[in-house]
Amino acid sequence: MSEFKCDNSGVVKIAQKLLDMAKESHITDMIPISKKDINNIKSALNQYNIDCSLCANNGNNYRCHKIAEQKLMRSMPFLQKNIYPWNNYDWNYGNFVDNNYSVMATGATKSGSISSLFKNMKAFMKLVKGYLSDSNPGPTSYPGKFAKDGDIPYYECVGKSTDSEGNQISDPSSVTNCKIINKIKYGTKQKAPTDDLFLKKYPITGEKSSSYYFKIGTCPRGDIKTERKCEQKNYNWIPDTFNNLMSKNKSGSCYQPRYAYINNNPGFKIGGVKMKGLIPSITSDFLALSPDKIIAAMEGRSIDNLFELQQCPKIKEEFINKTDTIYNKNVLYNLFLFLVFIVLLIILKN
Repeated sequence: MSEFKCDNSGVVKIAQKLLDMAKESHITDMIPISKKDINNIKSALNQYNIDCSLCANNGNNYRCHKIAEQKLMRSMPFLQKNIYPWNNYDWNYGNFVDNNYSVMATGATKSGSISSLFKNMKAFMKLVKGYLSDSNPGPTSYPGKFAKDGDIPYYECVGKSTDSEGNQISDPSSVTNCKIINKIKYGTKQKAPTDDLFLKKYPITGEKSSSYYFKIGTCPRGDIKTERKCEQKNYNWIPDTFNNLMSKNKSGSCYQPRYAYINNNPGFKIGGVKMKGLIPSITSDFLALSPDKIIAAMEGRSIDNLFELQQCPKIKEEFINKTDTIYNKNVLYNLFLFLVFIVLLIILKN
C-alpha cells in the first residue's frame, strides 16, 4: 500500500492552482479575487496540512480525510461566504437520535425479568417523548458539543457500542478517531462573513443549532468607492475589467453579500402548545412546502418563522441609473468563479 501524501488531494491541487493564478498581479486587476482572498487560501492550505497530518498519524481514517478536504473546499472564495455557520448546516439529526433514543441511551433490554419490564416501559416513554415533545436540536445543544444533546456520535466517542444482539461492548479504537475528526471539523470557529447586523439577529445555538444563514445574492454598494473600504467590510470588490485593461487608473465596484435566514426551529404550535418532537417537526416541514410559501420564496419574500430575507440598504443613486451595469457585473462575477472551478477540475482530471 502506497504512503498517503496530503498534497495529492484533488482539493489541494485546485486550491494551489487557484492560488498560483491569483498571485499574478495583472490577473487580480481583472478577476474578482482580492488580496484578502489570497491570504485566506494560504491560511486554509496551511490548516489543511495540519488537519491531514492528524488524520495520517492516527490511522489514516477515510472519514477523517474527507472532513479535512471538505473543510478546505469550504474555505475557498467561491464557497466560504455561502453558508454561515457551516456546522449548523451540517447538523446531524441521526447522531442526536442515537445519542438520546438508541438502546444505549434508553437502557432497553431483551431480558424478561420484572425489573427489565419497568426499564423497558421507561425506555418506551422516552421514545414517545422523542416522537412528540422533545426537540432535536435540544435547548442546550450546539454543533460539535461533546454530550448527548450534541450532534457528534457520543457513544462512539466514549468507546461504547452494541453488537448484533444489542449487547454493550467496548470499542477503544473508535475514541481516537472520533476525537481527531471532531477536532478537525469543529476546532476552527467560523467567523461571520460580514459584520452586518442581520447575521446577528437570530441565535444559532440551542434549538436553533440547525438553523443557518445562506447567501442568496448581492447588494450593490455604490456608496463605497474604494477597494480598501470594501474589503474592510468583508464585501466583494469586482474589478472593472475593460477599464483596467485600457487605463492605468484601476477601478471597480463594491457588492455586499445578501443573506437569508433559514429557521429550522423544531416543531409547531397545536392549540397554543408547542410540540417539538419528530412527528410535529416533519408536519411543520410538510406545511412549509405549501404552494403559497413556495411562491413567496420564489418571489424573494420573507416567510414568518421559516425564512427571512436580508434587505439591501437604500443607497441614493448619483445621476445615472446603473442597475443594468451592476446586474451584469454581478452575473459575470458569479459566472467567473464557477468557470474557474470547472476549468481546474478538467485540468486535474487530465
